[in-house]
Amino acid sequence: MKFLRPLIVEWFAWYFRKVPYPPSLESTLVDRSNLGAAQPILVSPDHSAAWEGLLLALARATGLSGLERIGGKPQIEPPSSSERTSVAHAPLRWTSLQDHEALLSLIGSPDEISLTTLNVFQLRGPVKALPRHRPGAGWVLGMLLSRRLLTVIIGSKIQVADARRHGLGSKGVARLRRLLKLDFNRNLKVVRGVPLQPIEEQARTILSGAEFEREIRILAERAGETVSRMKRKAHGSFYELAAHQRRVMYSVLAFVARQISSRLFTSVSTRGLEQLKESIKDHPVVLVPMHRSHLDYILVQYKLYEAAVNPPLVAAGMNLNFWPVGAITRSVGAFFVKRNARDRLHMLVLRRYVTYLMQRGHSQMFFIEGGRSRSGKMMRPKMGLLGVLFEAYRKGIRKDILFIPVSISYEQVIEDQEFGSENTGRSKTKENLFSLFHALDIFKKKYGEVIINFGTPLPVSKFIVERDPSSVTSSRGDERNSVQELGLTLVRGIRNHISPSLTNLAYSSLMMAPHYGLPRSALAESVRNLARLLTVMRKGPLCVGEFTPSLARFIEGRDAILNDLPREGIVEVDRCLDDEVFFIPGKRRFTADFYRNTLLHLFFPVSALAIAELLGKPLRGESILFLHRYFALDLLLPKEEAFVSATNGLVELFVQEGIFTGPTESAKFTERARGLFIPSMLVGPIESILWVWQNLIRNTETRLGEAGTSGELAFAYFPFIKALHADFRAARYVGAVQRTEAAALSSLQAAIDVLVERQIISIEEKNGQRHRIIVKSRATEDLDLLSGAHRALLKWESGRAWGIEF
Repeated sequence: MKFLRPLIVEWFAWYFRKVPYPPSLESTLVDRSNLGAAQPILVSPDHSAAWEGLLLALARATGLSGLERIGGKPQIEPPSSSERTSVAHAPLRWTSLQDHEALLSLIGSPDEISLTTLNVFQLRGPVKALPRHRPGAGWVLGMLLSRRLLTVIIGSKIQVADARRHGLGSKGVARLRRLLKLDFNRNLKVVRGVPLQPIEEQARTILSGAEFEREIRILAERAGETVSRMKRKAHGSFYELAAHQRRVMYSVLAFVARQISSRLFTSVSTRGLEQLKESIKDHPVVLVPMHRSHLDYILVQYKLYEAAVNPPLVAAGMNLNFWPVGAITRSVGAFFVKRNARDRLHMLVLRRYVTYLMQRGHSQMFFIEGGRSRSGKMMRPKMGLLGVLFEAYRKGIRKDILFIPVSISYEQVIEDQEFGSENTGRSKTKENLFSLFHALDIFKKKYGEVIINFGTPLPVSKFIVERDPSSVTSSRGDERNSVQELGLTLVRGIRNHISPSLTNLAYSSLMMAPHYGLPRSALAESVRNLARLLTVMRKGPLCVGEFTPSLARFIEGRDAILNDLPREGIVEVDRCLDDEVFFIPGKRRFTADFYRNTLLHLFFPVSALAIAELLGKPLRGESILFLHRYFALDLLLPKEEAFVSATNGLVELFVQEGIFTGPTESAKFTERARGLFIPSMLVGPIESILWVWQNLIRNTETRLGEAGTSGELAFAYFPFIKALHADFRAARYVGAVQRTEAAALSSLQAAIDVLVERQIISIEEKNGQRHRIIVKSRATEDLDLLSGAHRALLKWESGRAWGIEF
């Protein structure tokens, strides 16, 4: 039968010719810059005819001449080193994990030899058990039946010298086999994940042990119930929150997600996947995405599955646990979290569940902002799950944990109109089956491009080492501070990879216009100048993500792309004399503000410096600290010293690039062109703060009485917010305020938080909700400076509206 083997191998090579090989295959196996160099030897799990045929097909797919088996008869005569002058003469060198003699010869060779594993997976999605390293006939049959679905991965390079140190005989071979098997398992972890225990076994593991017994007794005593009843409740809570993964559902929902994404978006692309794959191989990974849309769940999971990366288990809000969405998402890795921290039993089970997943090495994902951002800005991080994971690391559950910040940049967010409506004070739409069917209207149009960017991994160990050692102690307060700083680091890391889009810059330009409208030529000029600012910033201390393809095409001169803006349902176009005018009408300004806020943190230093010039102050970081103090919390800006240093570095860069003119110490804006001189970027946020403050010190009709100290005023929180909305329209008519978006609910709440942080007011809570606002100080120097900046802005805008420069 040996004479038939070459024929069988050739048939398998022909059959496997259409296997989708990875793009990195050729660069891994063929060094075109130095073909005379020794190529890595490929190691397959077995040396059967099927595997040999797959290797031969792989060799031909990369332009190699054939196979050269180490320790066996070659399919071609191995060329001499002088003949290795082209890819056509280079064979694919390989051996098998089961070939003891070949591995022994490699160990005994004095040459520097590197190996790399050939990993072939028939399926994707979670695996229940580790497969055997010597696949049998069933595996080969599966390969034949699913050749177009096979996932082929070439492993990392393994140096034979690392195994040779353990001996030149059987010990060295055993060590080499162990290194190869570890690499097989590392690649298995990327594609199929860590073996998943049955749900019943998970429950037994999580809801047992001395620590669980102690904590459940404490909860039972506090609730006045028996321990056995509290344990039954704990089991019910576990099955309510736990994921119940089913591999078949991944392939079904991947097909559905592909149809949804192709119907809704022109493209969905990813960046940073290779770095993510390498991270998953060695450590437990926690993906930390931003949250702008319910589609965040679908797109991230789908793109990972499509890229042969096992999707992580995802923390979802309990509000999504309704039929049938709850059952479907649970089957593809969602576990459900209550936002009510007062449910101590749920928090106990959740903490043990997340710790169990981390201990097992499962990848996880949670949205660090908690819910979807209604303002477009990155929200301050929630500390619940982050604290649980940090505590697990401090207890030594794992040697390290890698947090991966993930930004999701939409050209248009599907829920943007809903967010705009909520910012007018309308109640949030409750997620249920009815709202699910109502959402089918979204398929009536396209929403542009989506870019998912997997950022640089942040190891917890590195984060702790880089912190001030004196601040990292075992006390609860210091650990809480560490978690908060870790959260802020992750949120800023997410924000650093946001891709600026044409939508962001176009809406920002229109929102800066005095009446929210610009002629086509002025809009194009403003967008290009804003893009120029971002391009220059990328050379300096600020982190700016890569532009979306549509913005890049527009900058290259394709102005016709502006015609797509009206299709998004926010901008309208009309004619004025002989020109087209783009404008944002009515309540749509709340929606446009969402997109402007996405990049507000980047434009803040430039806008603040423009305000400093209007006030006659030098263009230095020190001159705009009064603005920094009122926006640091909302925009998650760095601390004062770091902010001043970064801003001064930006000033020097702008002088070099010609945006500023004169010596650095007395620099001025070279020109006050649209999109370069942008003080109006901060008009709305400034008015929000001043509007809240003016109502607090003047609106005595809502006074509830003394707050405990003579002279202090107290206001009912929610009636006060409602009054701010009701009075804003009249204030707009008389010119007390100028910007409609200043009345957005998210902006007013952010203004209140800023005043609390500045210790101008304080908030009393009742039953876990905000109850009263207490005025602690009636006047501050910084608020007077803020009012002066506002007056200077309005004066400049008034002159600009009539074409007059002041």
